[in-house]
Amino acid sequence: GSLGNNDTATHVYTKPDTYVPLLLLKDSSGCLFTLPPKDTIKVYPLPVPKFGYDSTCSGQPITLKDASTISGGKIVKWSWNLGDGTASSAENPSHIYKKNGYYPVTLSVTSNQGCTNSITESVKYGDILAGFKVPRTGCLNSPVQFIDQTTSDSAIKSWLWLFGDGNTSTQRNPVHTYLKKGVYSISLYVSNYKGCFDSLKNGCSIIIGDIVDPLAP
Repeated sequence: GSLGNNDTATHVYTKPDTYVPLLLLKDSSGCLFTLPPKDTIKVYPLPVPKFGYDSTCSGQPITLKDASTISGGKIVKWSWNLGDGTASSAENPSHIYKKNGYYPVTLSVTSNQGCTNSITESVKYGDILAGFKVPRTGCLNSPVQFIDQTTSDSAIKSWLWLFGDGNTSTQRNPVHTYLKKGVYSISLYVSNYKGCFDSLKNGCSIIIGDIVDPLAP
């Protein structure tokens, strides 16, 4: 249903089917001539890429499960970019990431007609991801609130906070008072009822008191 007015035409078909292109010629008098159809164009369907995965603990392999479909033909090639600099050509690859976190995974699939399509999804590695919120500064001999922001696919079982001054806590959102000025590195260790663990070692620092002498007026 589309027209081109040059000696070379480019067209994008949006539906798979068999098409018969026609060439119309116009002479200097404005008369139109239609050349007999010579060839047909077969447009094949694009595959629809899709995949899923099950959550897993840190250090264990995660399996990416292809769920791609195609309306005609079959998928014969898979190309995975796993988001950490590695790749795979397996249909359902398994991989162990070095760190817990979210990875942008891209799956490209190709049909037996040579048609390729791709999708990118964020994949969460590690059933539990440690996280917390701490103020950047605090006052000497004043309580500091620590907020747990851990995410987990199952209920969290335990917390262990290291406040950097030799004190610890197993509460979820503890309050701690520092008795000396300084810069303290905070760590949090968490586990869930699935048996998965994660940690943020020296995840951030808090400055307590005026550890730098103020400039003279």
